[in-house]
Amino acid sequence: MNSRIKVMMFSAALCLAAAGASCTTPPDTATDPGVAQGLSDRKPYKDVTPAETSVAAAVEGVQFIDVRAQSEFEARHAPNSVNIPLAELAGRMSELDSGKPTFVICEIGLRSEEASQMFVDAGFRDVRHVKGGIGAWVKAGLPVVME
Repeated sequence: MNSRIKVMMFSAALCLAAAGASCTTPPDTATDPGVAQGLSDRKPYKDVTPAETSVAAAVEGVQFIDVRAQSEFEARHAPNSVNIPLAELAGRMSELDSGKPTFVICEIGLRSEEASQMFVDAGFRDVRHVKGGIGAWVKAGLPVVME
C-alpha cells in the first residue's frame, strides 16, 4: 500500500474518531508547494516560559544568553544569564557550545526570536526562546539582578 493511501486511510480514521468534525483529504505535499512551504514555517526552536527557564538556568551545562544591549542588561537581568548583544552575536558564537541547551532572552521577545534563529542556523541543536523576555520574567515574580 503506497504512503498516499495510508495517509488518506489514517485521515479517514481520525475523522471517524472525531465524530462530527470536518473531514478533508490531507493535502499532497509533493504536488502542492504551498503545503510544503507551510510545513517549513514551524519554528526550529522551542518557546519556553520564564518559569521553565528559571529552573533550567540553575542547572550546570545550560547556556542562558541575554541579547539586549549592555545598558539594558546592567539595568536588570535574570540570574545566571550572560550578555551577548544581538549586534555582536554572529561574531561571538564561537564562545558558546553548540551542543549545550541554549536559552535566549531579550526585553519582550523580539530580538531573542531573531537570535534563536541565528543559533539554529549556526548549528545549535537545542535552542529555547524565552517568551515575553525579561518583562514576562519580572511579571512572573522571578528574581532579577541589578548592577
